[in-house]
Amino acid sequence: YRTEEEEKEGGWAAIEETVWADDVDGRGSVSDVSILRAFERARSVVIGGPHQLKALQDAGSLVVVTSFTNLLIDPQVTCDRLGQQVTCLTAFQRRKAKISLQQELWGEASEEGGRRLMAAAEVTCWVIDAE
Repeated sequence: YRTEEEEKEGGWAAIEETVWADDVDGRGSVSDVSILRAFERARSVVIGGPHQLKALQDAGSLVVVTSFTNLLIDPQVTCDRLGQQVTCLTAFQRRKAKISLQQELWGEASEEGGRRLMAAAEVTCWVIDAE
């Protein structure tokens, strides 16, 4: 038996990524698809990476995204150059089978000032029985 406090786990992770040519859309911004892929990679990291996902799968469990809300993508934040570093910040809390995440994608600091928020979303995942 575990107490409610022992069931709560959480933290945050900062994942650095490089922007390549296929990540940029016609506006000169990181594409919506590339943003969602960055969020997905960061979720996998905070869950424990490919090895943990495989271990869950081998144990008969799957991690599924059940909601993706408050998605914000700022089309005004452009990619100044290929090879630019972006950072996906992911705050998460796990309570039993539910994983709640706040995800943000930040661009490099610009000449005008600090880093700019490119995108943000709230994501809920559940660990479910695969059968």
